Amino acid sequence: MSKLNTLTFFSNSTCYLSHIVRLVLAEKGIDARILDVAVPANARLMAQFGSTMQAPALAERDLALHEVDMVVEYLEERYPHPALLPSTTVARAHTRMLARRIHRELYPLLDKTQDGCSDSRKELASTLLALAPLFEQKKYFMSDELSVADCTLAPLLWRVKSLGINLTKVRGISEYCQRIFNRPSFIASLSEQEQKLA
Repeated sequence: MSKLNTLTFFSNSTCYLSHIVRLVLAEKGIDARILDVAVPANARLMAQFGSTMQAPALAERDLALHEVDMVVEYLEERYPHPALLPSTTVARAHTRMLARRIHRELYPLLDKTQDGCSDSRKELASTLLALAPLFEQKKYFMSDELSVADCTLAPLLWRVKSLGINLTKVRGISEYCQRIFNRPSFIASLSEQEQKLA
């Protein structure tokens, strides 16, 4: 296995999973080298860490990770400030559960919508509308502090407008999106391709 002395993130510039990690990196102010795997040389470098490596992937010294939840967990433990998980065990478990539910329930609908499935687009829109009251309860998604749940949800919300789902008039979600999308860290997390989705 190859070794890199600098924390290196192999990113797909259009992939929401990569966007999640880029947002975590930006929120924590981590100085990482971000390499777009669309560039053949970067893809070859990533492949040196093993045949199973695929973006989003993180490499540093003897470490190579390529599952988004493992990458985020590693970054949270290695760079604990600012924290993206609450201080108590119960609250941390709750936040992790929220992030998992977003991955399990919302992103499959996004995938199918991006593939052109109109039924999935309608289901995604109705699911987000059903969640709207939750966005009014706290400053962030079911929390007073920004968390990994927000870092997981924000890339999805950034993409839905380009897929014909307009949430600008949905109270709660609209304000939440403005709050998240205007954060310098979120702006910094966007690839050139993602900037065009606005």
